[in-house]
Amino acid sequence: MREILSIHVGQCGNQIADSFWRLALREHGLTEAGTLKEGSNAAANSNMEVFFHKVRDGKYVPRAVLVDLEPGVIARIEGGDMSQLFDESSIVRKIPGAANNWARGYNVEGEKVIDQIMNVIDSAVEKTKGLQGFLMTHSIGGGSGSGLGSLILERLRQAYPKKRIFTFSVVPSPLISDSAVEPYNAILTLQRILANADGAVLLDNEALFRIAKAKLNRSPNYMDLNNIIALIVSSVTASLRFPGKLNTDLSEFVTNLVPFPGNHFLTASFAPMRGAGQEGQVRTNFPDLARETFAQDNFTAAIDWQQGVYLAASALSPGRCEGEGCG
Repeated sequence: MREILSIHVGQCGNQIADSFWRLALREHGLTEAGTLKEGSNAAANSNMEVFFHKVRDGKYVPRAVLVDLEPGVIARIEGGDMSQLFDESSIVRKIPGAANNWARGYNVEGEKVIDQIMNVIDSAVEKTKGLQGFLMTHSIGGGSGSGLGSLILERLRQAYPKKRIFTFSVVPSPLISDSAVEPYNAILTLQRILANADGAVLLDNEALFRIAKAKLNRSPNYMDLNNIIALIVSSVTASLRFPGKLNTDLSEFVTNLVPFPGNHFLTASFAPMRGAGQEGQVRTNFPDLARETFAQDNFTAAIDWQQGVYLAASALSPGRCEGEGCG
């Protein structure tokens, strides 16, 4: 089995983890405690062991490491309805935080905790039989996600030079900003992603806010944005978690989407995206779906795609494919 270890760093990274694992549980027919729902057959039709580790009594535990220099978000996860889901030994939380400062997360607080984090990661890797790589969720504008995230990326590349590393990186926007130093944090982190990751899906807060506002018809909050990110992460990783013919492992993603070394910054589009209660109101055919997929308003990065060219693209669609042309 080609397992993948997810690493969630900082406040944003762990908020994404909360939304993503809730969605993954539903997709795999699991309860919030990690047990199979009564009558569920999802486990028989999915590569469950790629993202979950089966333990005693048939319980499935996410192959995930949760890291933050502030305990707030992780504490909410542990105190919520998924309190029994994650392995306590795979959670690292420290105080006093990185104060939205890349250097503090990378050099000061990060250096104090990086050995513990790597020990936790090594222990999680030991539970795999054929690890293919790592997925990281984080923000590159904050202190923990950017600074500590950069340090973890460097140490991962040193410790596991032949394993694939993918990130889902939330990029700050001047329209939705919590700190004046976010651009500096982002620049310093992007250099580490460029040097150490094999692929990075960039998620722009401005674009996510625009998508959420258009679909929800109201002013969205950060939970709405995290839910959209969770949909993106779920869709991108679906071919890794369920049987398929294309992009079935991280190396295939690199082969299909990274034309040259260093050109591994990716973005995503999601279609059709509907608000709650709208799922069955609009029927979509393939031409409409294709147009919606490449529509500017559905991309998760606020970039003018008419000014450039696509070096590579991959369209992922769930469901059964039969006949010629599949795959």
